[in-house]
Amino acid sequence: MKATRKQIEDFISEKRFLFYGASSVKGKFGNLVLKHLNDNGYKVYPVHPDLSQVNGIDCYKKSSDAGEGINCAILILGTENTEKVTEELISYGIKKIWMQQRSGSEKSINDFKDKGIEVITDECILMFTDPITIVHRIHKWVNKVTGKLPA
Repeated sequence: MKATRKQIEDFISEKRFLFYGASSVKGKFGNLVLKHLNDNGYKVYPVHPDLSQVNGIDCYKKSSDAGEGINCAILILGTENTEKVTEELISYGIKKIWMQQRSGSEKSINDFKDKGIEVITDECILMFTDPITIVHRIHKWVNKVTGKLPA
């Protein structure tokens, strides 16, 4: 089921996210999104088993190391890695998940939904978090005129 505009706005308004898919390689999408969110007022808690920091932001080995009370997680992972962290996030008590395009498998999406976790899939978070770059403004406009933008 396609996400609604309200679901997206509610997710973004949380302002605190566990973040899976951080990359230390500048220019990689996980690095760009992490930097964008961190530079624009969001508190991001990257979870990565092998990194201690990315862009000067401390990384956590697992979600529970980031502390409690974070309701949302952003996943920018391959489907097989998303499936590997699904149980960890369910155990953590996450309430909302944003799976960047091509991050979610049918199994992981269903596992989250079966536990009552709200899931946003097939949307680019950079189209909805200010400031929106020109590339993502164009992408958002194309989705609007083709009827693919969440209503």
